[in-house]
Amino acid sequence: MMNEYKLVRCNDDEARLQMHKIREEVLFTSGEYNRDHADDKNPDNHCFIFLFNNTPVATIRLDFLAPDIAAVRLVAVLPKNQGQKIGSKMLSAIEDYAKERGILKLVINSAINAKKFYDSIGYVTETWIDPGEGISVPTIQMSKKLIRQD
Repeated sequence: MMNEYKLVRCNDDEARLQMHKIREEVLFTSGEYNRDHADDKNPDNHCFIFLFNNTPVATIRLDFLAPDIAAVRLVAVLPKNQGQKIGSKMLSAIEDYAKERGILKLVINSAINAKKFYDSIGYVTETWIDPGEGISVPTIQMSKKLIRQD
């Protein structure tokens, strides 16, 4: 069987449930997580799960901030699937999704221990104005310019 990866928008209850489970296991281990957060309901914020052979293994959200800029948020890969290139495949898929919608630049608040990963896939350290609610852990602001294939 070939390994199959698929980015799926969370447009139904089952996909949203899988997204929340992954976030809780990877990002919100303290239990301080709101499954009903307004940011996930904002029409400019697109939530996704990432499937490997039809099994949810990761999640990501793309927030459209301006006509050509989007923020990558809440990137999480299940611990048992880390180190298998899932993150880079998911980020590649989200870049394609963003480019199809006219995005020319992605921005991210990288966890300090994830900076090398983002460096390796073409992100650079760059300060940007985050309209979000703030982050409780130290991060490094980064960005990546996207090249559209028209």
